[in-house]
Amino acid sequence: ACTPRSVPPTFAVVESFETGANAFVRALSIDGPSLWVASSEGVLTIERASGRLVRSYTTREGLMVDYVFAVSTDRRGTTWLGTNSGGLARVDGDRVTTFHVRDGLADPWVYHMAYQRDGTMWIGTWNGVNRFDGERFTTYRVEDGLINRWVYAVAIDRDDSVWFGT
Repeated sequence: ACTPRSVPPTFAVVESFETGANAFVRALSIDGPSLWVASSEGVLTIERASGRLVRSYTTREGLMVDYVFAVSTDRRGTTWLGTNSGGLARVDGDRVTTFHVRDGLADPWVYHMAYQRDGTMWIGTWNGVNRFDGERFTTYRVEDGLINRWVYAVAIDRDDSVWFGT
């Protein structure tokens, strides 16, 4: 009998685009036909099929800062941006709404977001984690049981349990 030998797949760059001469890409997210590119100079929305720039989001469009660490889209189609000192921004079409410490966010440095099945959003920040039910932020810090104050990653498993990377 002959056993087929596994051959590793070959990958090649098919296309690329420029994000800015000094931009550092921090996160990518796919939302249907769009690629969201979070960078140190704002966020770009790229049409995946054509590579065409659809829109950019910076302080001119309502962000508090241009440096964006994280981008994700919830099941309702709302895109969220986690920024470097500018809080959490909700992008809904042309409208950008920012949530900051004064609104209940644990810290203005937002590193990651993840969603439970019921739509509850968990937000990893530089000073704890937030649970956001769509109306109110609940904060959890070291004194509440976190192992470290810096929460860089959040994941939801198939059992709907929430995991934090600190």
